[in-house]
Order: sequence, then structure tokens, then C-alpha cells
Amino acid sequence: MGEQVILILCSTVESVNVPGDSLVEVDLSGRDLHRAQLGGADLRRANLTGSILRNAYLDEAILDGAVLAGAAMMVVEARRASFRMADLSSVGLNFGDVQGADFRGATLKGADVTDVNFRDCRLEGADLRCVGVETADFLGAAWNAETQWPEGFRPPQMTRPPS
Repeated sequence: MGEQVILILCSTVESVNVPGDSLVEVDLSGRDLHRAQLGGADLRRANLTGSILRNAYLDEAILDGAVLAGAAMMVVEARRASFRMADLSSVGLNFGDVQGADFRGATLKGADVTDVNFRDCRLEGADLRCVGVETADFLGAAWNAETQWPEGFRPPQMTRPPS
């Protein structure tokens, strides 16, 4: 019997074949995953450093502990995804939709979050010392005293307690 392979469908490039039967701890660093269809995928502790994930579909994906440092994630759809303790430092996340996502303990230091939809996100303990934070939408998002914001930035009032 041959080795198992996972096929990641991408709309604008050839599909990406990943050896194995799981994406947990997979190394996809530097890969072109433009418009990748990864909704609901389990990418815990995956290495996506410097990957191209523009327009990727990551709704409800699990990226807990993943390293996405320097990844291009512009216009990504990652609603209700989990990025707990993930490294998203210096990520280009601008114009992304991450509504309802969980970023507890994640670092987005140096990331570009211009016009990102953070509505209803969990941001407790996250490092949000990023670029463009003043244009992001935080309506209904939850954070705490451990959440780090850029110097001089005052987040909007939390409109609901964390659930």
C-alpha cells in the first residue's frame, strides 16, 4: 500500500500534496497556498512561516501553537478559527475576516491588521502591538489586562463579557 497524501486545494496554483495523514505539526513554511481551502483543518503546531495564504479559506480551522510569522494572509477568511498561542508576528493580515476567532495568548506583534474584522474575537493575553490596529473592528471582542496594545492606542469598550 502507498504512502498517504493530503491534497490541499488552491484556486490559483497547482494543488499542494502533503505526505502523511495529518496536517498537525506539518511544515508548510514558504509555500504558496494562495486561496487554499483549509476550512476546519487541524493545523495545530504547523510551521507556516513566510507562507502565502492570501485569500485562503480557514473558517473553523485549528491553528493553536502554529507559527505563521511573516506569512501573507491578506483578505483571509478565518472566521471562528482558533489561533491560541500561535505566532502571527509580522503577518500581513490586512482586510482579513477573523470574526469569532480565538487569539488567546497569540502574538501579532508587528502584524498589519489594517481593516481586519476582529468582531467577537477572544483576545485575552494576546500581543496586539501591530500596525493598522486603529482601523480594525473590535466590536464585541473580549480582552483582559494581559492583552498588549500599541502605545497610545485605546481599545474600544468591551461590549460583552467573555463566554
